[in-house]
Amino acid sequence: MSLDATTQPTLIVLIGLPASGKSTYRDAFVAKSDKEFEIISSDDEIERLCLDAGTTYSEGFDRFIGKATGIIKQKFREAVNNGKNVIWDQTNLTGKKRRGILNKLPTGYRREAVSFEVTLEELNARLTKREAETGKHIPDFIVKKMANSYVPPTKGEGFDKVTIVK
Repeated sequence: MSLDATTQPTLIVLIGLPASGKSTYRDAFVAKSDKEFEIISSDDEIERLCLDAGTTYSEGFDRFIGKATGIIKQKFREAVNNGKNVIWDQTNLTGKKRRGILNKLPTGYRREAVSFEVTLEELNARLTKREAETGKHIPDFIVKKMANSYVPPTKGEGFDKVTIVK
């Protein structure tokens, strides 16, 4: 029996700058899907750890990024060991980062990339709005450095499907 997109487990790697729409897309996708997904998101883990510590994301980022990274690595291992569908929600801007994820994935998984490309003007508006609403601040120089590192995903990296969202 061959596996197909309806029966084989799926990994969806979300790709894009902060505030490009990854988590919004993820939440809408999961809400309408008939499948369950394990969400791998260092931001979600940092936010949870900050909430538990009574601090903001911006104040707690440096303190909790290491712990959050360990948590998501463990969650990913457990999810794929159990054949669960996974959404990896981080920036994942480079081929090297994405290959690191795909190389940890067992055979039998469908591999999809969804990359979010927004204009600089739209991105800046979203970052400003997010900071006003949540206090989450990402310095401009960090965003620019991240933008300069972006490499669009390709099937050649090992994805079965690549979608670009503009």
